[in-house]
Formats: sequence, C-alpha cells, structure tokens
Amino acid sequence: MLTLDQLAQIGRLQHLCEVHGWRVQLKRSTTPPHDVEELVYFTENGLWLDVLRVRSDTDAQAARLIRQSVVENRPCAVWEAEGTLEAVLDRLVELR
Repeated sequence: MLTLDQLAQIGRLQHLCEVHGWRVQLKRSTTPPHDVEELVYFTENGLWLDVLRVRSDTDAQAARLIRQSVVENRPCAVWEAEGTLEAVLDRLVELR
C-alpha cells in the first residue's frame, strides 16, 4: 500500500508529464521477472535536455544538460541535484 507521501510524489511526477511535457521511460532488470528498476523522465527544450532518474523514494537524481556539448562522451551538465525524490522534485523548480 502506498503512503500519502508516496502518492504526493506520484502526483508531482504526473504533473511534470502533463503540464511540462516530460516523457517517461521504464528501465527493467535484464533477468526475469524483469521488474522496473528505475524510471527516467526527460524533456528536450531547444538547447537543454532535462533528465530525472528515480530508483526509489530515497534515490533520485536530476540534471539539465547542454544537448550540443559533449565532454568525455557525456553531455555537459549545467545543473544537477540528487537525494530523495521529494528533495530533487523541490529543486527542479529552479529550472523554470
């Protein structure tokens, strides 16, 4: 059963998708029963690629990347946050 806090975070993630046009991709384990291991939310806006990776309520990471800038085979991050899902979602407000 989900807690009220978990339901609130699900609502915030749904808001990203509905209002801000974020898309979501499920990353599943390679071994049966292929459970979902993480959720990756992303959106592209001109120069930026915004990404949110969620593994659990306590393990989330977000970044704003410059799409055209690659350093050591990775896009260059201009903003990053990590920690609990709630804290990272709070920090995403900085990108608006």
